[in-house]
Amino acid sequence: AMSPTNQRTHAATSPTADRTPAIARMVAALASLCAGAIYLLIGTNVVSVGRSTQEATTDLFAFGALMAIVSLAVAIALWLVPWSRFALIGVAIVELVALIGYVAAAGVREPPFDLWGVLIKVLQATVLVATVYLFAERDRWTNTVRGGAA
Repeated sequence: AMSPTNQRTHAATSPTADRTPAIARMVAALASLCAGAIYLLIGTNVVSVGRSTQEATTDLFAFGALMAIVSLAVAIALWLVPWSRFALIGVAIVELVALIGYVAAAGVREPPFDLWGVLIKVLQATVLVATVYLFAERDRWTNTVRGGAA
């Protein structure tokens, strides 16, 4: 039997000991897919997010379809290349633009904030937090991820 100290040391070096990066990647990918599904529901008018207060109306189908595609691309990047600095930085930028854009455009929507929009932002914030974690911990876990799935 191993002493408690040896058990901790062994666990710390075991490639299966810390599943946090894999869980973060899975949660982020699923959150992005959920956000994309809601964007599709918005684009097809299955759910309502209110209306524009501007003269020109927003093409909700084009917006919903585009954001659903972006959300799918984010999920694919997180799933296939989570060790890529380029992919992680790209995902973080996309999520920041979406989060900031939603708040910045609040004045041209009625209502300014809606349930579906806020739910999407919670999902996108989840993706952003997981992406920042994956980026910050990248050097610590990339060898086990790349070696196992490549």
